[in-house]
Amino acid sequence: QGTTIVCTWEGTADVQVGGERGPGKALDHGYEFVWPGMAGNTDKLVFVQVTGTAAGASDPLRNLDCREKGVARGEMFSAETVESLKPYGVLRYLDWSAVNGNPQNVVWSKRTRVEDLNQAMAPLGVALEYQIALANRLNAEPWFNIPWNADEDYVRRMAQLVHDGIPSNRQVYVELSNEVWNFSFGATAQAQREGLAEGLTTDAFKAVLLRHAEKTRWAMTIWKQVFADRPGQLVRVAATQNDNPWTAEVELGEAKLAADVDALAIAPYFGGDLFSPEKQKGVTDTGVLLSALGADLDRIMTNYAAKNAEIAKKYGVRLIGYEGGQHLVDGNVAVVAAVNRSAGMYDLYKRYLTTWKSQYNDTLVLFASTGAISGWGAWGLREYAGQPLAETPKRRAALEFGR
Repeated sequence: QGTTIVCTWEGTADVQVGGERGPGKALDHGYEFVWPGMAGNTDKLVFVQVTGTAAGASDPLRNLDCREKGVARGEMFSAETVESLKPYGVLRYLDWSAVNGNPQNVVWSKRTRVEDLNQAMAPLGVALEYQIALANRLNAEPWFNIPWNADEDYVRRMAQLVHDGIPSNRQVYVELSNEVWNFSFGATAQAQREGLAEGLTTDAFKAVLLRHAEKTRWAMTIWKQVFADRPGQLVRVAATQNDNPWTAEVELGEAKLAADVDALAIAPYFGGDLFSPEKQKGVTDTGVLLSALGADLDRIMTNYAAKNAEIAKKYGVRLIGYEGGQHLVDGNVAVVAAVNRSAGMYDLYKRYLTTWKSQYNDTLVLFASTGAISGWGAWGLREYAGQPLAETPKRRAALEFGR
């Protein structure tokens, strides 16, 4: 049926609304139309185009605003967004932070600002003020990712903005970049170059870990200074590779990072190599794949996660999950979709969450809240905004499990 959108503005201008929209009508200094939303996994794009403005500067176009009909101008977030995220206790702003792109020359003057038109595709992600505002609106605990190349002034100002914006009765998680052990991301190769250049070690992969530990200590020292009046509310995170507990031992032990962080974070995904040639390559039967996923879930929880828990306990820090859930990639997209949409996936997620709670009983962030199924994976708890709960077995399991 679509969503009715109203665009309003002040001043004199020729404004047109085009693209794949439904019926529309002109208003006084405005335009109303129907946005079809998602059709399968494809966005229906609509554009608002200003084709002419008043001559001179006496009555220029200003305050152009488009939102759902009936939503007040001052509202930052759509009602659907708020309702969809309300059940979750921790929000990790990974994609909003843009750290996976490893932006260069990260200085405070170049940060994304509230008034910037482009938020989703901004080089430094969504404005921190919006990240803070959403956490406050939901009474949730925010998890911030610091860009690897942020200078000291940026890190300190970021910490101060968060300190001043988040109430003192809520925890704040903070992490340097993301997965600085995974060479899919540019920060990892940069950390390797820096670690080798500093002479931290001659081992190429170990150089990544030692440099990550070194820079994490630097960033967390700044955040600790800013949060000196309420240190108990700050959770300084060191994230390492779940399937390689040695990485945690190197960072917390050899690099002595345990003294400067509060939590070791891992990503206990299950099923990541299910479609490898030696396992289920070519298998399309949903039941067979769900059974294999369950076996891998048990293996991850009782093997790698348990070893990381021992390391965390050894060094006196919490064990938490920065990401988690199923990790089906590289298979037939239709098969991946069928497995993720099956009732069996609901059962697996309930089992996954129950096992984590019973064995580790601390924060686990599921990745991700919303995301379409594609050849790159099936990460979303739901596939699109507004998807009926009955069609989202992973999300339904998470919501039933509880906050």
